[in-house]
Amino acid sequence: DKGVRLHDGSYLVLGRMDNQIKIRGIRVNIDGIESIIQRYESVERNVVIVKQQKSGNPYLTALIKAKNEIDMTKLREFVGSYLPEYMVPTQFISVNEFPLLKNGKIDRKELMKKSIESDGEKSLKLENIIKIAADIIEVPVKSKNPDKRFYENGFDSVSIVEFMKKVNGYTSGELTVSQIYDYSTIAGLFRYIMSHKSGKNRQLY
Repeated sequence: DKGVRLHDGSYLVLGRMDNQIKIRGIRVNIDGIESIIQRYESVERNVVIVKQQKSGNPYLTALIKAKNEIDMTKLREFVGSYLPEYMVPTQFISVNEFPLLKNGKIDRKELMKKSIESDGEKSLKLENIIKIAADIIEVPVKSKNPDKRFYENGFDSVSIVEFMKKVNGYTSGELTVSQIYDYSTIAGLFRYIMSHKSGKNRQLY
């Protein structure tokens, strides 16, 4: 097991070292992320699972069973105050219940199966936003770095507005230019959109 000492002198147990995944080439401990999420007062139970984009790149999804109504955007900000950006799950999804094994532990295999099935619905993906950005700036998709700020990717005030309109085709017109600037990068904007959408009414069980 591994743990870290916090600023208040207490210790946070991060869990077993074998429950790890590489995100952007950096080794990430899943148990540690779940431990931070569990500290949020409205969270009753949570599980972090790893999914893959079509490109094969892994990303994190946090499944949350809440004690009461929960604002997923605020939860994401809470997690981000403790963890580096690459460890903050891309999605925060509300669930009614977790499937359990006979011993009372969460059935992660069944949970992953249900989560993958729910992904079959038409939804916005990070690759969609990257392609939209590349098409607007008229450059190859591979040249767009989702972790760079919009101006570093070649955007100006005119192209940002066009970008917003195209992305809103996936978000029912909810996105504003100010939000694009607030979240500053394609990856940051995508996380905001997914946490905002998933925090409303998405349920796996």
